[in-house]
Amino acid sequence: MKFAVGKSRLTATAKARLAAFAGQIVQSDCASVDLQAHRVKVKSARTNRVRQALGVRRSAAVRSYLIAQGVTIPITTKVVLARDNRTVYGHLIDAVTPA
Repeated sequence: MKFAVGKSRLTATAKARLAAFAGQIVQSDCASVDLQAHRVKVKSARTNRVRQALGVRRSAAVRSYLIAQGVTIPITTKVVLARDNRTVYGHLIDAVTPA
């Protein structure tokens, strides 16, 4: 899911996609949901801290929205390093773990 550069606010499109995803989770027998925000490591320690914090805020926004949509199973979030800028930077990848 895409976010505006430097932002963690969910767009209307993101909310619609997450609402549909939440419906699928609620109807399934999933045991948990793992959310991963991907970021790229750069040379600047300050930039890495800023990007890490942004990834945490983005993951939290998605997690909060899913909970508001009725998802009651455990939702874990983490920020992971992507290989490069072309590798899903600024996106959240949702992986559902079946029961």
